[in-house]
Amino acid sequence: MITLLRSSSANDNIQYNSSIAGTDLIVNFFVGATGADQIEFDVSEFATGIINSDGSALATTTTIAFGTASGAAVTLGAGGQIILMTTAYATTGNMISAMATSITLATSTLASGDVLVAWQDGADTYISLVHFEEGASAGAAGVATFASASAMSAVTFAVLQGVSADKLVAANFAFV
Repeated sequence: MITLLRSSSANDNIQYNSSIAGTDLIVNFFVGATGADQIEFDVSEFATGIINSDGSALATTTTIAFGTASGAAVTLGAGGQIILMTTAYATTGNMISAMATSITLATSTLASGDVLVAWQDGADTYISLVHFEEGASAGAAGVATFASASAMSAVTFAVLQGVSADKLVAANFAFV
């Protein structure tokens, strides 16, 4: 458990530098316009790397952008690195199933990869890395859908206690 100072001026940074890190429970994570507290991902330490929604490699200079999903279909354009799920899901499996049926990526050539997802269960927000296989499917040019939930898995890095996913802002994340 990581307990942060409860202040908008605290500016706490939690850095993840491995895709196999355990799950941290984070208490007092500050969200909002200032995004004082920040979750950072060291892109050089993620083997094949976290990908942008357009299939390109993520870099430390990448600007954070959210692709928001609220239970309805959403297409992530180039640059939407974090999928923000604002519907509550009871389990990781339920979240993955929702991704498989309602999210498309802005590429038709991407067959597999890892994307960051912030999702909630109604009480807490989870920051997960979702791996997908065989993501590219036939369809509109420049669009890939996830093949199925069975071809997806997730590793959860953090549980933000008492935080609603829709309160997160781009400043709450960084790629370093």
